[in-house]
Amino acid sequence: MPFFPIVLFAYNRPDHTRLTVDSLRRNNGAADSDLYIFSDGPKTGPHAANVDKVRDYLRTVDGFKSVRLIEREHNMGLAASDCGDNASSGCASGLHCR
Repeated sequence: MPFFPIVLFAYNRPDHTRLTVDSLRRNNGAADSDLYIFSDGPKTGPHAANVDKVRDYLRTVDGFKSVRLIEREHNMGLAASDCGDNASSGCASGLHCR
């Protein structure tokens, strides 16, 4: 059976992020699936602390065939998160970009 990549977009909610990853990890086939995580940069200074907490956790994620964490320095918003500065060479996740 073919396995498809999993794409997760994360921002500044450490508890929600942990619950989401835990749920994904429990699925059949997770260990055979590549996980791509896009972590957007903080919109403002007050968001930075929670963005850092999310990223600290994301750096420890395992249980998948591979985990690729893409950390954005600046806030790009969800629509641009998948392509961003990788648009010239194709999307990092392998998804179709508009």
